[in-house]
Amino acid sequence: MSEGEQYLLDKETWGQRELLEVICRRHFVLGNQGLLELSWHVNGRDGRNPSACLRSLNRHLKQLSLIGVLDEGDPPVLSIGRLPILPMVMPSWQQALVWALVSGFVTIAGSLWATHLDPSSATLGSSVIQSALLTFTLPVIGSALLASYARLLLAARFEIDAGHLIPLALPVLSPVWPFGIVATLGQLRPDLQPVPDRRSLGFFELVVPTVLFFCGTVLTLVGLSLTANQPPAYEAAPIILDTNFLIETLNSMGFGTDLALKLQWIHPTGLAGIGLSIVGWGLLLPIPGFPGDRILHALIGPIEMTHESNQTSLFISTLAFLLLIFISTEYWPWLLLAAIAAWRRFSPEQTPSPFIVDEYAGLNEVSMRQIGSLLLAILVLGYPGLEPSHELEGWDEGLSTDTWPSFMGFEDGQAEVELTLEPAGIMPVSGWLQMRVEGAPTGGWQIYSECLDDRGVCRFDDATQASPG
Repeated sequence: MSEGEQYLLDKETWGQRELLEVICRRHFVLGNQGLLELSWHVNGRDGRNPSACLRSLNRHLKQLSLIGVLDEGDPPVLSIGRLPILPMVMPSWQQALVWALVSGFVTIAGSLWATHLDPSSATLGSSVIQSALLTFTLPVIGSALLASYARLLLAARFEIDAGHLIPLALPVLSPVWPFGIVATLGQLRPDLQPVPDRRSLGFFELVVPTVLFFCGTVLTLVGLSLTANQPPAYEAAPIILDTNFLIETLNSMGFGTDLALKLQWIHPTGLAGIGLSIVGWGLLLPIPGFPGDRILHALIGPIEMTHESNQTSLFISTLAFLLLIFISTEYWPWLLLAAIAAWRRFSPEQTPSPFIVDEYAGLNEVSMRQIGSLLLAILVLGYPGLEPSHELEGWDEGLSTDTWPSFMGFEDGQAEVELTLEPAGIMPVSGWLQMRVEGAPTGGWQIYSECLDDRGVCRFDDATQASPG
């Protein structure tokens, strides 16, 4: 700068609004101001799609800790706000510690199931622990990790900030919940986790339940193939499991095993599969705070979801569902879910809604069909029944005579009667049958059977449901 030259300095500074207007005009054609201070009716610059313009704008605004949001108007309204401050995600070592702790809980649950099938073994014996790790913990934790990584990959594709899942498990063996694993949780609140659009939200929330459900289906079929045909030597009432329509269909098509029998003493891998399937199915229920409810946001849109009439309809439907559950079953996990659903529908302000950045993009018909079809298929085919697990009563009862005839008809002076030797419970039954004709002697009636010995006694050993006599 040479001596004598003078420069005029502009003492006026831009306010935030002027600065943001300049930035937004690089990407949009701004129109009238919206209801908020930092909002405008916009169109894409140079004929570009407003959604594409929003993506390029947000890449710039992110450096300023700001974010732009488009609503569903025509023309859409662009609003600028603060980028949500994401809470701290647990460090890697803490996440590893949590997963290790949950793995320990799952291993204990698997060991308890192993000793339930074989009472002669010790719950904390080395062989039992090793078997539980291989046949129960590895399938459960491996499936949960697969779901977590699939979620991370999808999050990276859709530019969503997401951390690993946190699994929950109970180290107990209860007749109402013998599965160990209870749920999987995300680490970030949905209202603090910006999602690009409804399509991204739908697929992002669908991935974890889908992976858990299909991993559970495969593991259940593997477990059924590993389950013995004969019952173990129970010393206490066995826990009977139920499964879904998909498993029943696949089993009848490819395996041909007696499903009802094997579900009474299923292999630990099968138990892990059934538990994962139920957890995956449960996460898709439209309960506020669950992935299923956020998928519902993606399918019908946030505006329709929060509309007063729709909220009333959802609340009434939830109350009807709650009443139906209380009438139909005493299975307390279902009662708990129904109560949570009703409470959260009654107080929707306590459940944060997902943060959708671009509502203008909507949800195209192809994506809606894909998300809706998969959601409906899992909910229908994966329905686990009103009582997925319960304790069997009368498990050690003797011979069942329910199928024996109470009368018989004679033809040409002869009658043939077939008596099935089948236990009323599940334990093998051995004993004797004595057959005789009682009453006033009429003619020379005689009883013929290959089973009878010289004394007219029939001996049978180890009759079971799988191999009746």
